[in-house]
Amino acid sequence: MEKELEIVLKKMFEIAGYEFDISKDEWYFQKWTHQQSDEFETWVKNHLKNNIKPRKALMKFPNKSKKAINGWFMWFNLMYGFTIN
Repeated sequence: MEKELEIVLKKMFEIAGYEFDISKDEWYFQKWTHQQSDEFETWVKNHLKNNIKPRKALMKFPNKSKKAINGWFMWFNLMYGFTIN
C-alpha cells in the first residue's frame, strides 16, 4: 500500500475510534458519526493543501486548489469512507 494512502487511512480509523486493520475483508464497513466524518474531511483537506508529498502520491493532478482537493476527497470518501450512523 502507498505510504501516503496508509497515513490517510490510519487517521480515518483514529478519528472514528477504530484500530487500524485493513487485513480483514470488508474493513471499510465501519461506521462513524457526522462529526467524525467532518473532522476527518477537514484534516485530510488541510493535509493535502499543506503538503506536496501526499498530493503527488494520491492525486492524479496534484493541484492544491480547493476544487481539486474537494474532488479528490469526494472520490476518496466514496471509495474508502465509512458509513455514517
